[in-house]
This record gives sequence, C-alpha cells and structure tokens, in this order.
Amino acid sequence: MSAIGLNERISRWRNAMSETKWSPGPWQIGEDGEVIDADGNFVAEVLIPWNGTEAERAMARADLRLIATSLELNKALEALLNEVIEAGFDTVHDQGWPTIIQQARAALAKARDEP
Repeated sequence: MSAIGLNERISRWRNAMSETKWSPGPWQIGEDGEVIDADGNFVAEVLIPWNGTEAERAMARADLRLIATSLELNKALEALLNEVIEAGFDTVHDQGWPTIIQQARAALAKARDEP
C-alpha cells in the first residue's frame, strides 16, 4: 500500500478529474465534417477528401467519429480508472495493473494538457 490511504488517493483523483477545460458536451458531427459542442459552437473539423479514395474518406470519417466521441471516451476512462483504484488494483503488481493505470492516467493528463 502506498504512503497515502485509499480514500486520499481517490479524493485526489476525483478532484483532478473535475477540472476540465474543454467545450461542453455532448459533441455532435455536423453536416460538413465539423464537430459541434452542446451550445452549437464549432469544436473541430476534419477535412474529408471528397476527391480522394474511398479508404481516405473512410479514414477521415473515422477520425471525425473519434473526435466527436472523445468526451464520452474520457468520461468512461475516468470512471473505469476510478473503479480500478477504488478496488485497490493500483497496488497489485503481478498482473501489470500499475502499468495499465499509469497509461490511463497519462492519456487523461494529456487530454487535460497536464505534464
């Protein structure tokens, strides 16, 4: 077990997760390859190469779906990570959990533009 208790670790994690800086969700895909937030504001755009190959257009549409669902993916990863930590898996070393947890934390920190 780490130097701080389970409740303190959970509290610190929840506090960090509550400080987001992105546009309100849910995000939706617009008609022209743009992602729109809950307030109807522009979030991002993916250029779909209409004169490109079907594979290029499919890849662009897949990128668009990934961007549009990123808030939901972030929320799901936060919830999963919270449950894993609450269950004590962050101290289990024989199944690779610390590495997986660190990767999830790093991905979430990157999304929040944290070091």
